Amino acid sequence: MEELEAGEKGQHDGTITWGLANSDDLTLTTWNGTILGPAKTPFQNRMYELEIKCCKEYPDKPPLIRTRINMTGVGNTGQIDTSKVPSLSNWHRGLFIRNVLDDLRKMMAHSENKKLAQPPEVVVPRSFYLLEEYEEGLKGLCNEISWGLKSADDSTLSDWMCKIFFHNEKGSFFFDLSAHCGPRYPDEPPQIKFDTAVKADFVNPQTRIVNAQKVDSLRGWKRGKKLSDVLTDIRKLLENIAATQGQRL
Repeated sequence: MEELEAGEKGQHDGTITWGLANSDDLTLTTWNGTILGPAKTPFQNRMYELEIKCCKEYPDKPPLIRTRINMTGVGNTGQIDTSKVPSLSNWHRGLFIRNVLDDLRKMMAHSENKKLAQPPEVVVPRSFYLLEEYEEGLKGLCNEISWGLKSADDSTLSDWMCKIFFHNEKGSFFFDLSAHCGPRYPDEPPQIKFDTAVKADFVNPQTRIVNAQKVDSLRGWKRGKKLSDVLTDIRKLLENIAATQGQRL
């Protein structure tokens, strides 16, 4: 709670920030952090976002941090190498998230990082990306598709329940689907599965998993695509069988 209050009050010089990813997270597990790149470095005038996980053993064990900053100590998947960051390698009770963020910002100015090219734009962390999709699903912006988390306790935002609706002269029908967003999402596409059997050439008859090569948005998946794009494309493929295989509303 002390860290949360300090983050909310902005008790720093503004070069770093930290706070809960979800204000309803009573376990205080998932946090977001930002670092403003220091002057006279390749990181200058850029705001970098970080995903922070505090396990049950925190603060006796350090937080797990992932980011897309291109610098020494950050792996290809964004995982921070704890041996490269002083506060993480020498972690002990009494250190805080802000100490880690401070260390990472100082490392940006190290000589080995001064010549590293940065991506053309800051990459939004997985949790931010999925939270935006979650909020869009809650708003119900489309009456043809819907999506939401299977469990409100899913702090990883991995498993989703989806529906596709049809309304025509034959009646109203729907299909139930499940979507799994893995740890590499949104750089890798979600896996989509029908909850009930569907006879279609883009669905595996045994597993009910959608063949990604038969769905435009999955086949050409890239960061920027969303679950709603996939559901919209699948809906197009279901139009001819909606009345015969869909569940009636």
